[in-house]
Amino acid sequence: MSGGPQPAGYRAEVRVAGPAFGAAGTVQYVLGAVRTTSAEPALGWLCGEALRIADRLDPDPERSAWVRPAMRTAPVSAPAHASVPAPGPVPAPEPVSVPASEPAPEPESLPPPEPVPAPGPAPDCPAELRVWATDPDEQRAAREQLRAGGPLVVRVPDAGGTFILSVRPADSPWPPGGRRMGRPTSAEKAAARQAARADRQTIIERYGAREPLARIADAYGVTPGWLALRLDEWGVPRRQRYGAHLHRRPARRLFRGRMPRRTRTEVRAAQAEFTDRRTEVVTRYRDGESIASLARSFHVGHAWVAERLNEWGVPRR
Repeated sequence: MSGGPQPAGYRAEVRVAGPAFGAAGTVQYVLGAVRTTSAEPALGWLCGEALRIADRLDPDPERSAWVRPAMRTAPVSAPAHASVPAPGPVPAPEPVSVPASEPAPEPESLPPPEPVPAPGPAPDCPAELRVWATDPDEQRAAREQLRAGGPLVVRVPDAGGTFILSVRPADSPWPPGGRRMGRPTSAEKAAARQAARADRQTIIERYGAREPLARIADAYGVTPGWLALRLDEWGVPRRQRYGAHLHRRPARRLFRGRMPRRTRTEVRAAQAEFTDRRTEVVTRYRDGESIASLARSFHVGHAWVAERLNEWGVPRR
Protein backbone atom coordinates (compact mmCIF):
# COMPACT_ATOMS: atom_id res chain seq x y z
CA MET A 1 0.00 0.00 0.00
CA SER A 2 1.08 3.64 -0.44
CA GLY A 3 2.61 5.57 2.42
CA GLY A 4 -0.23 8.11 2.63
CA PRO A 5 -3.14 7.92 5.07
CA GLN A 6 -5.32 4.90 4.45
CA PRO A 7 -9.15 5.12 4.38
CA ALA A 8 -11.15 3.72 7.26
CA GLY A 9 -12.77 1.21 4.93
CA TYR A 10 -14.06 0.52 1.47
CA ARG A 11 -17.53 0.05 0.10
CA ALA A 12 -18.34 -1.82 -3.07
CA GLU A 13 -21.61 -1.68 -4.92
CA VAL A 14 -23.25 -2.95 -8.09
CA ARG A 15 -25.78 -0.73 -9.84
CA VAL A 16 -27.74 -0.93 -13.07
CA ALA A 17 -28.65 2.19 -15.04
CA GLY A 18 -31.12 2.38 -17.89
CA PRO A 19 -34.33 3.97 -19.15
CA ALA A 20 -37.49 3.28 -17.14
CA PHE A 21 -40.99 3.30 -18.59
CA GLY A 22 -42.77 6.54 -17.73
CA ALA A 23 -39.63 8.26 -16.40
CA ALA A 24 -37.53 10.90 -18.10
CA GLY A 25 -33.82 10.23 -18.43
CA THR A 26 -31.94 7.36 -16.83
CA VAL A 27 -32.86 5.61 -13.59
CA GLN A 28 -30.33 3.77 -11.44
CA TYR A 29 -30.98 0.92 -9.01
CA VAL A 30 -28.61 -0.61 -6.48
CA LEU A 31 -28.38 -4.39 -6.92
CA GLY A 32 -26.01 -4.95 -3.99
CA ALA A 33 -23.54 -3.20 -1.71
CA VAL A 34 -21.03 -4.19 0.96
CA ARG A 35 -18.54 -2.41 3.24
CA THR A 36 -15.14 -3.90 4.09
CA THR A 37 -12.08 -2.87 6.09
CA SER A 38 -9.64 -3.25 3.16
CA ALA A 39 -9.67 -3.15 -0.61
CA GLU A 40 -8.97 -6.84 -1.30
CA PRO A 41 -12.24 -8.22 0.17
CA ALA A 42 -14.23 -5.50 -1.59
CA LEU A 43 -12.62 -6.33 -4.92
CA GLY A 44 -13.19 -10.06 -4.37
CA TRP A 45 -16.87 -9.46 -3.58
CA LEU A 46 -17.19 -7.35 -6.73
CA CYS A 47 -15.69 -10.13 -8.87
CA GLY A 48 -18.14 -12.63 -7.40
CA GLU A 49 -21.06 -10.31 -8.16
CA ALA A 50 -19.81 -9.85 -11.74
CA LEU A 51 -19.73 -13.63 -12.28
CA ARG A 52 -23.16 -14.02 -10.66
CA ILE A 53 -24.72 -11.40 -12.95
CA ALA A 54 -23.03 -12.95 -15.99
CA ASP A 55 -24.42 -16.39 -15.14
CA ARG A 56 -27.91 -14.95 -14.67
CA LEU A 57 -27.79 -13.21 -18.05
CA ASP A 58 -26.13 -16.02 -20.01
CA PRO A 59 -24.99 -19.20 -18.19
CA ASP A 60 -21.40 -20.18 -18.89
CA PRO A 61 -21.48 -23.58 -20.69
CA GLU A 62 -18.05 -24.45 -19.26
CA ARG A 63 -19.28 -24.24 -15.65
CA SER A 64 -23.05 -24.75 -15.77
CA ALA A 65 -24.29 -27.99 -14.22
CA TRP A 66 -27.14 -28.39 -16.71
CA VAL A 67 -24.78 -28.58 -19.72
CA ARG A 68 -23.92 -32.19 -20.59
CA PRO A 69 -20.80 -33.18 -22.56
CA ALA A 70 -22.97 -34.25 -25.50
CA MET A 71 -24.43 -30.73 -25.72
CA ARG A 72 -21.04 -29.17 -26.44
CA THR A 73 -20.30 -29.18 -30.16
CA ALA A 74 -16.85 -30.10 -31.47
CA PRO A 75 -15.27 -28.50 -34.55
CA VAL A 76 -16.37 -30.27 -37.72
CA SER A 77 -13.52 -31.82 -39.72
CA ALA A 78 -13.42 -33.99 -42.83
CA PRO A 79 -13.37 -37.76 -42.13
CA ALA A 80 -10.13 -39.60 -42.64
CA HIS A 81 -11.55 -41.89 -45.33
CA ALA A 82 -13.03 -39.07 -47.40
CA SER A 83 -11.40 -38.65 -50.77
CA VAL A 84 -10.30 -35.14 -51.61
CA PRO A 85 -9.69 -34.40 -55.30
CA ALA A 86 -6.21 -33.23 -56.15
CA PRO A 87 -5.91 -29.61 -57.19
CA GLY A 88 -5.68 -29.13 -60.91
CA PRO A 89 -5.76 -26.34 -63.46
CA VAL A 90 -8.84 -24.19 -63.49
CA PRO A 91 -10.62 -24.41 -66.87
CA ALA A 92 -11.01 -21.18 -68.77
CA PRO A 93 -14.54 -19.81 -68.99
CA GLU A 94 -16.33 -20.27 -72.27
CA PRO A 95 -16.98 -17.10 -74.28
CA VAL A 96 -20.55 -15.85 -74.26
CA SER A 97 -21.88 -14.11 -77.35
CA VAL A 98 -24.15 -11.09 -76.93
CA PRO A 99 -26.74 -10.48 -79.68
CA ALA A 100 -26.31 -7.27 -81.64
CA SER A 101 -29.92 -6.28 -80.98
CA GLU A 102 -29.29 -6.12 -77.24
CA PRO A 103 -26.20 -3.96 -76.67
CA ALA A 104 -24.66 -4.07 -73.20
CA PRO A 105 -25.26 -0.94 -71.08
CA GLU A 106 -22.45 1.54 -70.72
CA PRO A 107 -20.71 1.49 -67.36
CA GLU A 108 -21.22 5.24 -67.00
CA SER A 109 -25.04 4.85 -67.19
CA LEU A 110 -25.23 2.58 -64.15
CA PRO A 111 -25.81 4.32 -60.82
CA PRO A 112 -22.95 3.97 -58.32
CA PRO A 113 -23.60 1.43 -55.56
CA GLU A 114 -24.65 2.89 -52.23
CA PRO A 115 -22.23 2.23 -49.39
CA VAL A 116 -23.57 -0.25 -46.86
CA PRO A 117 -22.69 0.73 -43.29
CA ALA A 118 -20.99 -2.03 -41.36
CA PRO A 119 -23.10 -3.19 -38.42
CA GLY A 120 -21.59 -2.37 -35.05
CA PRO A 121 -20.76 -5.16 -32.63
CA ALA A 122 -23.58 -6.03 -30.25
CA PRO A 123 -22.65 -5.67 -26.57
CA ASP A 124 -21.79 -8.99 -24.95
CA CYS A 125 -22.25 -8.07 -21.31
CA PRO A 126 -21.81 -11.57 -19.79
CA ALA A 127 -18.54 -12.13 -21.63
CA GLU A 128 -17.22 -8.69 -20.61
CA LEU A 129 -18.09 -9.33 -16.96
CA ARG A 130 -16.40 -12.74 -16.98
CA VAL A 131 -13.26 -11.35 -18.62
CA TRP A 132 -12.97 -8.53 -16.09
CA ALA A 133 -13.54 -10.84 -13.11
CA THR A 134 -11.12 -13.58 -14.21
CA ASP A 135 -8.39 -11.81 -16.19
CA PRO A 136 -5.21 -11.41 -14.09
CA ASP A 137 -4.19 -8.21 -15.86
CA GLU A 138 -7.56 -6.58 -15.21
CA GLN A 139 -7.43 -7.52 -11.52
CA ARG A 140 -3.85 -6.30 -11.20
CA ALA A 141 -4.79 -2.93 -12.68
CA ALA A 142 -7.81 -2.69 -10.35
CA ARG A 143 -5.66 -3.39 -7.27
CA GLU A 144 -3.09 -0.80 -8.33
CA GLN A 145 -5.80 1.82 -8.80
CA LEU A 146 -7.21 1.12 -5.34
CA ARG A 147 -3.75 1.22 -3.77
CA ALA A 148 -3.24 4.64 -5.34
CA GLY A 149 -6.29 5.88 -3.41
CA GLY A 150 -8.62 6.41 -6.33
CA PRO A 151 -12.08 4.87 -6.76
CA LEU A 152 -12.57 1.98 -9.16
CA VAL A 153 -15.55 2.20 -11.54
CA VAL A 154 -16.25 -0.41 -14.23
CA ARG A 155 -19.09 0.18 -16.69
CA VAL A 156 -20.31 -2.75 -18.79
CA PRO A 157 -23.05 -1.89 -21.34
CA ASP A 158 -25.89 -4.27 -22.10
CA ALA A 159 -28.82 -4.19 -24.51
CA GLY A 160 -31.22 -2.73 -21.93
CA GLY A 161 -28.88 -0.66 -19.76
CA THR A 162 -25.45 -0.49 -18.17
CA PHE A 163 -24.03 -2.38 -15.19
CA ILE A 164 -21.81 -0.21 -12.96
CA LEU A 165 -19.37 -1.94 -10.59
CA SER A 166 -17.50 0.33 -8.21
CA VAL A 167 -15.21 0.24 -5.19
CA ARG A 168 -14.43 3.48 -3.37
CA PRO A 169 -13.09 4.55 0.01
CA ALA A 170 -15.73 4.77 2.70
CA ASP A 171 -15.03 8.47 3.32
CA SER A 172 -15.71 9.44 -0.32
CA PRO A 173 -19.10 10.96 -1.24
CA TRP A 174 -21.87 8.62 -2.28
CA PRO A 175 -22.24 8.60 -6.09
CA PRO A 176 -25.26 10.49 -7.43
CA GLY A 177 -28.23 8.50 -8.68
CA GLY A 178 -27.87 5.57 -6.27
CA ARG A 179 -29.03 4.82 -2.75
CA ARG A 180 -26.79 3.46 -0.05
CA MET A 181 -27.72 0.50 2.09
CA GLY A 182 -28.55 1.16 5.72
CA ARG A 183 -29.87 4.24 7.48
CA PRO A 184 -28.67 7.53 5.91
CA THR A 185 -27.05 10.15 8.10
CA SER A 186 -28.64 13.51 8.91
CA ALA A 187 -26.32 15.28 6.48
CA GLU A 188 -27.27 12.89 3.68
CA LYS A 189 -30.97 13.38 4.41
CA ALA A 190 -30.61 17.16 4.33
CA ALA A 191 -28.63 17.05 1.06
CA ALA A 192 -31.18 14.76 -0.61
CA ARG A 193 -34.12 16.94 0.48
CA GLN A 194 -32.37 20.09 -0.67
CA ALA A 195 -31.71 18.51 -4.08
CA ALA A 196 -35.37 17.48 -4.36
CA ARG A 197 -36.56 21.00 -3.52
CA ALA A 198 -34.18 22.46 -6.10
CA ASP A 199 -35.53 20.08 -8.74
CA ARG A 200 -39.15 20.92 -7.95
CA GLN A 201 -40.34 21.44 -11.53
CA THR A 202 -38.91 18.12 -12.73
CA ILE A 203 -40.60 16.26 -9.88
CA ILE A 204 -43.95 17.88 -10.69
CA GLU A 205 -43.60 16.95 -14.38
CA ARG A 206 -42.70 13.34 -13.58
CA TYR A 207 -45.62 13.07 -11.17
CA GLY A 208 -47.93 14.61 -13.77
CA ALA A 209 -46.74 11.97 -16.26
CA ARG A 210 -48.23 9.33 -13.89
CA GLU A 211 -44.89 8.05 -12.64
CA PRO A 212 -45.28 6.32 -9.24
CA LEU A 213 -44.45 8.51 -6.28
CA ALA A 214 -42.26 5.82 -4.72
CA ARG A 215 -40.09 5.66 -7.85
CA ILE A 216 -39.55 9.42 -7.86
CA ALA A 217 -38.69 9.38 -4.16
CA ASP A 218 -36.22 6.54 -4.69
CA ALA A 219 -34.47 8.47 -7.47
CA TYR A 220 -33.90 11.46 -5.15
CA GLY A 221 -33.08 9.44 -2.03
CA VAL A 222 -36.04 10.66 0.01
CA THR A 223 -39.04 8.88 1.49
CA PRO A 224 -42.39 8.75 -0.34
CA GLY A 225 -44.14 10.31 2.67
CA TRP A 226 -41.84 13.34 2.70
CA LEU A 227 -42.24 13.80 -1.05
CA ALA A 228 -46.05 13.53 -0.77
CA LEU A 229 -46.03 16.37 1.79
CA ARG A 230 -43.92 18.48 -0.58
CA LEU A 231 -46.43 17.91 -3.41
CA ASP A 232 -49.22 19.12 -1.12
CA GLU A 233 -47.08 22.10 -0.17
CA TRP A 234 -46.49 22.94 -3.85
CA GLY A 235 -50.21 22.73 -4.61
CA VAL A 236 -50.01 19.67 -6.87
CA PRO A 237 -53.35 17.77 -6.99
CA ARG A 238 -52.88 14.22 -5.78
CA ARG A 239 -53.88 11.25 -7.94
CA GLN A 240 -56.21 8.47 -6.93
CA ARG A 241 -54.63 5.24 -5.78
CA TYR A 242 -55.13 3.61 -9.15
CA GLY A 243 -53.69 6.58 -11.04
CA ALA A 244 -50.08 5.52 -10.50
CA HIS A 245 -50.73 2.25 -12.36
CA LEU A 246 -52.29 3.69 -15.51
CA HIS A 247 -48.96 3.29 -17.34
CA ARG A 248 -49.13 -0.49 -16.81
CA ARG A 249 -52.59 -1.44 -18.05
CA PRO A 250 -55.68 0.19 -19.61
CA ALA A 251 -57.85 2.31 -17.35
CA ARG A 252 -60.90 0.06 -17.76
CA ARG A 253 -59.00 -2.80 -16.11
CA LEU A 254 -58.25 -0.92 -12.89
CA PHE A 255 -60.09 -1.16 -9.58
CA ARG A 256 -61.62 2.21 -8.71
CA GLY A 257 -63.14 1.28 -5.40
CA ARG A 258 -66.18 -0.66 -4.30
CA MET A 259 -69.50 0.05 -6.02
CA PRO A 260 -72.02 1.87 -3.79
CA ARG A 261 -74.47 -0.50 -2.19
CA ARG A 262 -77.83 -0.55 -4.02
CA THR A 263 -81.28 -1.21 -2.69
CA ARG A 264 -83.26 -4.34 -3.55
CA THR A 265 -85.55 -2.27 -5.77
CA GLU A 266 -82.61 -0.98 -7.83
CA VAL A 267 -81.23 -4.51 -8.26
CA ARG A 268 -84.61 -5.84 -9.44
CA ALA A 269 -84.99 -2.92 -11.85
CA ALA A 270 -81.57 -3.68 -13.40
CA GLN A 271 -82.48 -7.37 -13.74
CA ALA A 272 -85.82 -6.49 -15.32
CA GLU A 273 -84.10 -4.27 -17.87
CA PHE A 274 -81.70 -7.10 -18.70
CA THR A 275 -84.59 -9.52 -19.23
CA ASP A 276 -86.55 -7.04 -21.39
CA ARG A 277 -83.54 -6.62 -23.69
CA ARG A 278 -83.08 -10.36 -24.09
CA THR A 279 -82.66 -10.29 -27.87
CA GLU A 280 -79.97 -7.64 -27.66
CA VAL A 281 -78.15 -9.53 -24.90
CA VAL A 282 -78.14 -12.81 -26.85
CA THR A 283 -76.91 -11.05 -29.98
CA ARG A 284 -74.08 -9.30 -28.14
CA TYR A 285 -73.01 -12.56 -26.49
CA ARG A 286 -73.00 -14.45 -29.78
CA ASP A 287 -70.98 -11.64 -31.38
CA GLY A 288 -68.18 -12.27 -28.87
CA GLU A 289 -68.92 -10.04 -25.88
CA SER A 290 -68.08 -11.68 -22.57
CA ILE A 291 -70.42 -12.37 -19.67
CA ALA A 292 -68.41 -10.03 -17.46
CA SER A 293 -68.85 -7.18 -19.94
CA LEU A 294 -72.60 -7.76 -20.12
CA ALA A 295 -72.83 -7.83 -16.33
CA ARG A 296 -70.96 -4.51 -16.06
CA SER A 297 -73.11 -2.95 -18.79
CA PHE A 298 -76.42 -3.80 -17.08
CA HIS A 299 -75.14 -3.50 -13.47
CA VAL A 300 -76.08 -7.08 -12.61
CA GLY A 301 -74.14 -10.01 -11.22
CA HIS A 302 -71.87 -12.19 -13.31
CA ALA A 303 -73.41 -15.45 -12.05
CA TRP A 304 -76.94 -14.13 -12.59
CA VAL A 305 -76.15 -13.38 -16.26
CA ALA A 306 -74.76 -16.90 -16.72
CA GLU A 307 -77.94 -18.40 -15.23
CA ARG A 308 -80.15 -16.39 -17.60
CA LEU A 309 -78.14 -17.49 -20.64
CA ASN A 310 -78.50 -21.13 -19.59
CA GLU A 311 -82.21 -20.61 -18.99
CA TRP A 312 -82.65 -19.13 -22.48
CA GLY A 313 -80.80 -22.06 -24.07
CA VAL A 314 -77.88 -19.99 -25.36
CA PRO A 315 -74.87 -22.27 -26.02
CA ARG A 316 -71.94 -21.21 -23.85
CA ARG A 317 -68.50 -20.56 -25.32
